[in-house]
Amino acid sequence: MFSARLYAGLTSACAAVMVAQIVTAQDLSLPAAAQPLANRDMPFAPYRVPIGPWAKGAVPMRLTEGRILRRTWRVNSSQTTLQVFAPLRAQIEERGFQILYQCHDAECGGFDFRFAIDVVPAPDMAVDFGDFLFLSAQRQEGEYVTLLVSRFGRTNFVQLVEVGTEMDVAVPDAPADAAAPLAAVPQVAVEREADPIDLVSQLKRDGHVVLSGLDFQSGSPNLAGSGYDSLEKLAAFLTEDTDQRVLLVGHTDTVGGLSGNIALSKARADSVRRQLQDIYGIENSRLEAAGAGYLSPLTSNEDAAGREINRRVEVVLLPPK
Repeated sequence: MFSARLYAGLTSACAAVMVAQIVTAQDLSLPAAAQPLANRDMPFAPYRVPIGPWAKGAVPMRLTEGRILRRTWRVNSSQTTLQVFAPLRAQIEERGFQILYQCHDAECGGFDFRFAIDVVPAPDMAVDFGDFLFLSAQRQEGEYVTLLVSRFGRTNFVQLVEVGTEMDVAVPDAPADAAAPLAAVPQVAVEREADPIDLVSQLKRDGHVVLSGLDFQSGSPNLAGSGYDSLEKLAAFLTEDTDQRVLLVGHTDTVGGLSGNIALSKARADSVRRQLQDIYGIENSRLEAAGAGYLSPLTSNEDAAGREINRRVEVVLLPPK
């Protein structure tokens, strides 16, 4: 509960609403060795709870108000997004919350959904447009929870937003030499394979993959040359499965402004799209391109190695025609 000092400056009516909404804290168990990132507490504010997918240019929202607590964690392990998400969803339901809406990446609305909802900014939260799970839930009037889980490489990011309620979060210790297991909850999906796999297998398994080996001309969004192995494999897959569509998403490092980086990342994705169309004969109607700029880093941009990793083009599977 808040101290009297935290209520200073609020009207007595607002304070009464806040006291009514905040409930007794309950434990929520995260995967072992989850690392806390953001902890943003707003004593009293409005909040829009997503209750449906992106459609007709917007995500349907339910407006509420109260104490808003935003927290994020990083989970370094081999667990899939679902393996992290499902036990947390079960625990939320066990605490009396009813699911209002839940979805996965493309079903939610992908890129558009992610930028329409409330997400803690990077580096405290990262969302892969092709690998995230979301839910919103309500327990009683004024009590809401949203959960967002997304995976980047070997890292899962977890965001929990609570409105009018608070749950204590427990993180069990994990052996230093072991990947973090799910805490007191059975695993719900098969572990990711340890051995390297080819681009198409990873694309089918995860729904997205980085196109490795691409080389762009210095100071230009255009590809330097052609004959890239990753594009050949992607083109072969699209030629074999003529109903399949893909989204190409460009990403940059944090050098420069956001608007310029979004334009550059979109231009690089378009360059990849043109090669798939012009060299490999893939129909333009089966290819989409988007730019995320530096909004979805795979790692830190603080050094040259990290910036190089973050400069990439990913391919995301879209629903077939």
